[in-house]
Amino acid sequence: MSREQELEEWVDQGFALFEKRENDDAEKKFERVLQYSPGHERALLGLSLMYVSTGRGPLALKKLRQAQKEHPDKPGPYRAIGTIVRISGHLELGEQYFMEVLETAPQQVHLHIYLGLAEIYAALGSHDKLRSITSALNAFPDFEPLTQGLLLLELSDSNGLFSLSQKVKGESLILTLQGMVAEALGDMQTASQFYFKASQAPAPTWVCLNALAALWLNNNNLENCKTYLVMAEKIAPNVSEVKLTRARFLRAKGKNEDAKKLLQQIADGRGNFQKVQTLAAKMLG
Repeated sequence: MSREQELEEWVDQGFALFEKRENDDAEKKFERVLQYSPGHERALLGLSLMYVSTGRGPLALKKLRQAQKEHPDKPGPYRAIGTIVRISGHLELGEQYFMEVLETAPQQVHLHIYLGLAEIYAALGSHDKLRSITSALNAFPDFEPLTQGLLLLELSDSNGLFSLSQKVKGESLILTLQGMVAEALGDMQTASQFYFKASQAPAPTWVCLNALAALWLNNNNLENCKTYLVMAEKIAPNVSEVKLTRARFLRAKGKNEDAKKLLQQIADGRGNFQKVQTLAAKMLG
């Protein structure tokens, strides 16, 4: 096993411990990774999420900003800061921070800073600013293409999604983006066909799996919904779109209080993209 593989295994173990609320052991795992790779994105994110969940949000941001200053050429701190800023709901401060750091950060991390800004704008519903960044990112299709796709879907930008789908590699990713094109156009029948093909390809995306779970739910087939939902949750358990499908599934099963609690969490989460916030709020009535 290579050192890189070993570090990823430790991070996975850290997240597993964190999910079981074994925070002390989780912290040790994340810290161990950071000893070998100080800018490791997932380790920084895991440690920061743990800090936030235990009421130490300011400490999380302090640690991330220190990591960014010590390793300005590493993307990990910037991406982790963007996530923590959105989770905490301090979107305007996050925008201000990224705009300031953009002036001094090395060129090789600018794309990561722009992506952090784009996610903040998607949460704020600032479509003009978001559109400007997604247009610029179009020249870099291999840079976090699935995230770019979600940002373009937030704008219902079918042309941007089609352009991206023509430039990326990977069968499931391409088919997922083509499904997102159809979804942006309001053609869910075609979208479902692309998403199904994407789910059958190697390494299916959580986007296609979650979309299929939602589509089966719309057709009152809870068994098929659960199958795809569980698969999506294994890949992206903390993504708000997946949580929304889980909330809808719980409601369909008659577990209204559990569904309401999850929907409230999504609707109140300022860092979630605006469309999913709005949908959760609408479902709450």
